[in-house]
Amino acid sequence: MSDVSTNISLFKEIFGELAKFSSKVETLLSQHEKQVIAALKNGSASSSISSGGMKKRKKETDPNAPHRPPSSYFIFHKKMREELKKENPNLSIGEMSKLVGKSCCSQDGV
Repeated sequence: MSDVSTNISLFKEIFGELAKFSSKVETLLSQHEKQVIAALKNGSASSSISSGGMKKRKKETDPNAPHRPPSSYFIFHKKMREELKKENPNLSIGEMSKLVGKSCCSQDGV
Protein backbone atom coordinates (compact mmCIF):
# COMPACT_ATOMS: atom_id res chain seq x y z
CA MET A 1 0.00 0.00 0.00
CA SER A 2 2.93 2.34 0.60
CA ASP A 3 3.89 2.10 -3.10
CA VAL A 4 0.43 3.35 -4.10
CA SER A 5 0.53 6.29 -1.67
CA THR A 6 4.07 7.15 -2.82
CA ASN A 7 2.95 7.08 -6.45
CA ILE A 8 -0.06 9.26 -5.66
CA SER A 9 2.03 11.83 -3.79
CA LEU A 10 4.59 11.81 -6.65
CA PHE A 11 1.77 12.28 -9.16
CA LYS A 12 0.35 15.22 -7.16
CA GLU A 13 3.78 16.84 -7.01
CA ILE A 14 4.42 16.43 -10.74
CA PHE A 15 0.89 17.53 -11.64
CA GLY A 16 1.25 20.63 -9.41
CA GLU A 17 4.50 21.64 -11.12
CA LEU A 18 2.95 21.03 -14.53
CA ALA A 19 -0.06 23.19 -13.62
CA LYS A 20 2.26 26.04 -12.53
CA PHE A 21 4.27 25.78 -15.75
CA SER A 22 1.10 25.62 -17.82
CA SER A 23 -0.32 28.78 -16.24
CA LYS A 24 2.94 30.66 -16.89
CA VAL A 25 2.90 29.60 -20.55
CA GLU A 26 -0.74 30.66 -20.88
CA THR A 27 0.06 34.07 -19.38
CA LEU A 28 2.95 34.63 -21.77
CA LEU A 29 0.88 33.52 -24.75
CA SER A 30 -2.02 35.77 -23.81
CA GLN A 31 0.32 38.78 -23.54
CA HIS A 32 1.79 38.02 -26.96
CA GLU A 33 -1.68 37.48 -28.45
CA LYS A 34 -2.80 40.86 -27.10
CA GLN A 35 0.16 42.54 -28.80
CA VAL A 36 -0.55 40.79 -32.10
CA ILE A 37 -4.26 41.64 -31.96
CA ALA A 38 -3.44 45.29 -31.18
CA ALA A 39 -1.03 45.37 -34.13
CA LEU A 40 -3.66 43.96 -36.46
CA LYS A 41 -6.31 46.41 -35.22
CA ASN A 42 -3.97 49.35 -35.77
CA GLY A 43 -3.14 48.12 -39.25
CA SER A 44 0.53 47.94 -38.47
CA ALA A 45 1.10 44.31 -39.33
CA SER A 46 4.60 45.22 -40.50
CA SER A 47 5.53 46.67 -37.13
CA SER A 48 7.89 44.67 -35.00
CA ILE A 49 6.69 43.18 -31.74
CA SER A 50 9.28 42.99 -29.01
CA SER A 51 9.25 42.46 -25.29
CA GLY A 52 9.33 46.23 -24.79
CA GLY A 53 6.15 46.79 -26.77
CA MET A 54 5.42 47.69 -30.34
CA LYS A 55 7.71 49.83 -32.44
CA LYS A 56 6.49 51.06 -35.80
CA ARG A 57 9.01 50.85 -38.60
CA LYS A 58 9.59 54.05 -40.52
CA LYS A 59 9.58 53.78 -44.30
CA GLU A 60 12.83 55.13 -45.65
CA THR A 61 12.46 57.48 -48.62
CA ASP A 62 15.13 58.48 -51.06
CA PRO A 63 15.53 62.28 -51.01
CA ASN A 64 17.00 62.16 -54.52
CA ALA A 65 14.10 60.19 -56.00
CA PRO A 66 12.24 61.95 -58.82
CA HIS A 67 8.85 63.47 -58.10
CA ARG A 68 5.72 61.90 -59.51
CA PRO A 69 4.28 63.61 -62.60
CA PRO A 70 1.33 65.92 -61.95
CA SER A 71 -2.14 64.43 -62.32
CA SER A 72 -4.47 65.59 -65.07
CA TYR A 73 -6.47 67.60 -62.52
CA PHE A 74 -3.36 69.56 -61.46
CA ILE A 75 -2.51 70.32 -65.09
CA PHE A 76 -6.13 71.47 -65.64
CA HIS A 77 -6.05 73.47 -62.38
CA LYS A 78 -2.85 75.27 -63.40
CA LYS A 79 -4.27 76.32 -66.80
CA MET A 80 -7.61 77.42 -65.35
CA ARG A 81 -5.92 79.36 -62.55
CA GLU A 82 -3.84 81.30 -65.07
CA GLU A 83 -7.01 82.21 -67.02
CA LEU A 84 -8.93 83.18 -63.89
CA LYS A 85 -6.04 85.29 -62.62
CA LYS A 86 -6.07 87.30 -65.86
CA GLU A 87 -9.83 87.87 -65.61
CA ASN A 88 -10.03 88.42 -61.83
CA PRO A 89 -6.69 89.43 -60.29
CA ASN A 90 -8.30 90.13 -56.89
CA LEU A 91 -9.46 86.54 -56.22
CA SER A 92 -7.92 84.75 -53.27
CA ILE A 93 -6.36 81.32 -53.66
CA GLY A 94 -9.31 79.62 -51.95
CA GLU A 95 -11.91 81.39 -54.09
CA MET A 96 -9.92 80.58 -57.23
CA SER A 97 -9.69 76.88 -56.28
CA LYS A 98 -13.46 76.76 -55.68
CA LEU A 99 -14.13 78.19 -59.14
CA VAL A 100 -11.68 75.77 -60.78
CA GLY A 101 -13.30 72.85 -58.94
CA LYS A 102 -16.79 73.91 -60.06
CA SER A 103 -15.65 74.29 -63.66
CA CYS A 104 -13.95 70.88 -63.56
CA CYS A 105 -17.08 69.14 -62.25
CA SER A 106 -19.36 70.93 -64.73
CA GLN A 107 -17.33 69.68 -67.74
CA ASP A 108 -19.09 67.19 -70.04
CA GLY A 109 -17.84 63.62 -69.90
CA VAL A 110 -16.84 63.68 -66.24
